[in-house]
Amino acid sequence: MATPLGRVRGLGSAKSGTRTYWTKQFSGLLLGLLTPYMAVIALMSFGKPWREVQTAPSICGLECK
Repeated sequence: MATPLGRVRGLGSAKSGTRTYWTKQFSGLLLGLLTPYMAVIALMSFGKPWREVQTAPSICGLECK
């Protein structure tokens, strides 16, 4: 039978530590931040001509080709 310290050193029952937990938390945070941004872009481009939507990134200083 393992002592509590032995279980801690073994990184828990999954034997993989907390890396997957933090990866999931980070990706959820990014998704939460980027979703409203993309929704605003989609709503702003709704109903505009394709050429205007296609050249929109040039407003931000990026070159469109």
